Amino acid sequence: MTDLINGRFRRLDEVSSRMTIGKLFAGIRRWGARSRERRLLLELDDRMLRDIGLSRTDVLREQMKPFWRAAEERGGRSTLKQRGL
Repeated sequence: MTDLINGRFRRLDEVSSRMTIGKLFAGIRRWGARSRERRLLLELDDRMLRDIGLSRTDVLREQMKPFWRAAEERGGRSTLKQRGL
């Protein structure tokens, strides 16, 4: 009986480890996407930025953030998400 219980706990630990590794990889992918999006925003000209409701200042402020920091939160939503980005 204890072998079964120990085996069961071992399997749960393996699943937990896989979930943790999955979350880690998801975070890394999210950081990469965030960094890429910020770089792409820098390539847009002022007219294109106005079309999507951003200013050059907004983009520069966003670009200065480290890759792990999400867009600034205001009222529970990020400023870029409020603008549909």
